[in-house]
Amino acid sequence: MEKAKIILNRSQILNKARRIAFEIIENNFTESALVLIGIKGNGLRLAKAIFKIIEKESDLKIFLLEAHPSQKNAANAEIIFHTADNNGIANHLSMVIVDDVLNTGSTMMAVINQCLKYHPKKIEVAVLVNRQHIVYPIAVKYTGLALATTLQDHIEVKLEDDHEVALIH
Repeated sequence: MEKAKIILNRSQILNKARRIAFEIIENNFTESALVLIGIKGNGLRLAKAIFKIIEKESDLKIFLLEAHPSQKNAANAEIIFHTADNNGIANHLSMVIVDDVLNTGSTMMAVINQCLKYHPKKIEVAVLVNRQHIVYPIAVKYTGLALATTLQDHIEVKLEDDHEVALIH
């Protein structure tokens, strides 16, 4: 029988998003602009929350983009622009890729692969929960919660209505 344990509530999630946003500001204060890329779903929801905080708390010019990794083939990912200047916006800028949970890193690797097309100055990774079962060489710069889990455990993140993170054994 599966047993769920809430490991982050709404308040804790918002605090972690705020802390990640301030860390991003501190580590990128010399940048002319920054590109925040949210991975479709909860990664994008978290990126939007971080984006709002950075926009409010700093003078850093920031762009928010979406990454849509293919469910059938994790090696494919599409980055979607929502600005008038779709072609030059991300070229030679620092990027932060945001997702809710990092497990093996295959989704993150697909998105990084697409980011390389824009010749970024640097690429950093921000995740709400880092499960540390990484298969690919992904270094997380901004972590909300590092959690040692077994491969059989499942992390369920709800960032729409409930705002909670649960560990399911």
